[in-house]
Amino acid sequence: MLKILPDEKIFYLIGGPNGSGKTTLVQQIIKGKNIEVLDLDNIAATRNVSSITAARQLLNNDLPRVLNAGQSFVLESTLSGTYDARIIKMARDLEYRIIFVFAFLSSVEQNIERVAQRVMLGGHDVDADIIRRRYEKSLHNFHKIVPMVDKWLVFYNGESGKSYQIASGSNLEMYIENVEYYNLFQSRCLEAIANRLAHLAQIGASQARIDAEHAGIMVPSVALAQMMKSKQK
Repeated sequence: MLKILPDEKIFYLIGGPNGSGKTTLVQQIIKGKNIEVLDLDNIAATRNVSSITAARQLLNNDLPRVLNAGQSFVLESTLSGTYDARIIKMARDLEYRIIFVFAFLSSVEQNIERVAQRVMLGGHDVDADIIRRRYEKSLHNFHKIVPMVDKWLVFYNGESGKSYQIASGSNLEMYIENVEYYNLFQSRCLEAIANRLAHLAQIGASQARIDAEHAGIMVPSVALAQMMKSKQK
């Protein structure tokens, strides 16, 4: 899935909460390839701008430059905003092949700990409250992104120094490589979805908005389960 054929344009969307190991996956993907990496947090840190300004610059400047050049590129994202779907559509219109790679850890507290470790090594910091907020949104939005891409993969990076590919697939099929970690991932996603719907109900959102939010999430169904081919390692 990660190979680039001659004249092929690929958009790699690397998603996951802060501290989940996205950058490590990016380094594996770009090794030996001429691929530009777009990272919203890195843009904000290196240009000393807010995350909102960084997103605006990415959409108005960095992304058009890459797309107009027709080159393959990588985007790191926490999937906590609304711009990911916009970028997917822009790339799709230009006939890019879209590969979605998602990384997660066991809990949000582990994400906070990993970011703290990164800061000690000179990396950029992210406030713990922001990490918690993005953690839930990231897992909540995973199932919204899946139907938009050509291929997707999920990695569990919860063990120090180890990375496990636990599932992969497309719109037509799904393979589970590690049932234990996949079940953990799905439980975290369902918790995020439930919390999101509870939040909407708490703030008095209209039933139409709640129904639309729920309808936009690809929760595993009987039909999907019948298509799955499990191969536990």
